Amino acid sequence: MAQNDSEIRIVDVVLTSNARGYRNSMFAGFALFPEVEAPSRGFKRIEFDRAAFRKHTTRRAPGAAFKRITSGHRGEPVKLQQHALIAETPVEHQEEGMKQPGLNIQARKVTVVQDVIALSLECAQADAARNAAMYAATNKIAYLGGSRWSDDASDPLQDVTDACEQIRKLTGRIANTFVVSAAVVAKLRLHPKILERFKHTNASSITDEMLASYFSVKNFVVAGGVFDDDLGTHDIWGKDAVLAFVPDGQVQDAEVPAYGYTYRLASYPMVGAVRFNEDFDTWDNKVKDEWSPEAVGPDAGFLFQNCIN
Repeated sequence: MAQNDSEIRIVDVVLTSNARGYRNSMFAGFALFPEVEAPSRGFKRIEFDRAAFRKHTTRRAPGAAFKRITSGHRGEPVKLQQHALIAETPVEHQEEGMKQPGLNIQARKVTVVQDVIALSLECAQADAARNAAMYAATNKIAYLGGSRWSDDASDPLQDVTDACEQIRKLTGRIANTFVVSAAVVAKLRLHPKILERFKHTNASSITDEMLASYFSVKNFVVAGGVFDDDLGTHDIWGKDAVLAFVPDGQVQDAEVPAYGYTYRLASYPMVGAVRFNEDFDTWDNKVKDEWSPEAVGPDAGFLFQNCIN
């Protein structure tokens, strides 16, 4: 069924709007890397400067010259990467969809492509957060043997408390976000020390809110995303957890020691104009996104690796 130019523009606006508001509920990357609009495809990011932590003599006698301090921010190049696929809707599928009221086959095809691109972004965010080489030796633990949180003798609360204190010492901020792999959360819900803490409650199981209270973090985020490859299905966040200070909201502030940001090109993601492909009898929509998740302040984070067996 042919569409006129007006109809095509309206569909594209709606699909693009949906794409920009799209979030997979099992993904956790934006909890650590909030979105910041990138003005262009190549620019320099601003990183946290420790000038505000330097103790200065600020007292001034009347009439005396003002002392000066210089602060700056180290600019690092950000190179956005484009991720793009075509959502194709065979005319046969569209025709069948038209027989069912309220069923928009084209929108569903675009959503599938959004799923695939969003998965790539979640994997990139997880890879950035789980990159042990990025962290100082004081800001990471790689568990071995009985120290893992799946062991009854372990003490996850003490580990997280110590990590929170390490972040405070380096940044002057209290960690407020704890992203934990779903596989790790499943073990935490059964940990004897956590069960003991909540044994007098009426709850039938340990909830995310209870875990947030237990670890004294504002945002306890379960990272439940998975991906498939030739070897099977895998947790995107593996068996790891990341504690971090993340500024409230999504406003980039160079003075705040933020853990990281997802730089995203302005007006993206974008769903292109629908086009009919005569070779395949399909309606095609190009779906594009351009982003780069970056850990701009790793001192504001702490990596727990291999938390469970």
